Amino acid sequence: MDVQPVHGERALLATGDAGTVLVAADLHLGLERRMADEGWHVPSSTGGIVTRLLELVEAHRVDVMALVGDIKDSVHTPSLQEETELPGVIGQLADSVGELPLVKGNHDGDLEAWVPYRRHLTVHGARGARLGDLGLCHGHTWPEREVMEAGHLVLAHNHPSVEFIDSLGHRQREPAWFRTRLVREKVEARYGDVDPEVILMPPFNGLLGGTPLNRPDYQGLGPLLSRGMVDLANADVYLVDGIHLGRLGSITPEEAPGGG
Repeated sequence: MDVQPVHGERALLATGDAGTVLVAADLHLGLERRMADEGWHVPSSTGGIVTRLLELVEAHRVDVMALVGDIKDSVHTPSLQEETELPGVIGQLADSVGELPLVKGNHDGDLEAWVPYRRHLTVHGARGARLGDLGLCHGHTWPEREVMEAGHLVLAHNHPSVEFIDSLGHRQREPAWFRTRLVREKVEARYGDVDPEVILMPPFNGLLGGTPLNRPDYQGLGPLLSRGMVDLANADVYLVDGIHLGRLGSITPEEAPGGG
C-alpha cells in the first residue's frame, strides 16, 4: 500500500488493492462555538471543510473516506451549531464515497447520536480500525493489536507542528507531517513483534493551533507517544507543502528554516 500526504493539504491518500482511501483527522466541527465562548468570533468553517473534502474525493477518485477522530468539537454536550450541522455534513460526506468509516476521538464520545443511517457508514471505537494494510487510531488511547499489526499506523490527536524562530525572536508554527517507526523494545511487551510505519498527521481544521514537536519540552499526548513508544527523534518531518525538513532530532526552533 502506498501512503502519501496530499500536496498542500492536511490529508492522506492511501492506494492499494481496496482502491483509494482519503484520510483526514481532527475536523473539530463546531469549533467556532468554543472560540466564541473564549471571545473569538469567526464564521463557521464547516462549509469550507466539507468543500475541501469533496474536492479531494473528486480529484483523486476516492473510494473510501476515513475520518480519524475528533470529528466534532464538543466533548460532552453538543452545541447548537453541532446539532444543526453534524447530521447533514456526515450524510453528505457519506454520499460522496463508497465507504465512510469514522474512528472516534476523545471529542466523539456520543458521535453515534449525530450520525445518519447509511449502510456504508460505520463508527469504530477509540481503539481504531483497520483498512487493509492501513491502521487508523486517533491516538488518545491504546490501539487494538490488529491496528498495530498494519503496515502503516496513522495517528492524530497531537495536532503536530514545527516551530520556527527568526533572528528577532518571533515564533511561527507550521503544521507538519511526521513519519517514523515504533521503538520496538518498548512496544513488544504489549503488542509483540509489530513494526508499522507511524504517521502523525496534522489537523484538517486550519483554525486549530499546532503543538510544536521540535521544542525540547514537548511531551506527547496519548499512551504511545507519552511512553516513548514512537521514535520521534528519527521522524522525518514534512511541511504541508511537501518540504522535507530532515529528522526531528536534528531540528531545533532556531535551526529550522526561517530561524535565526
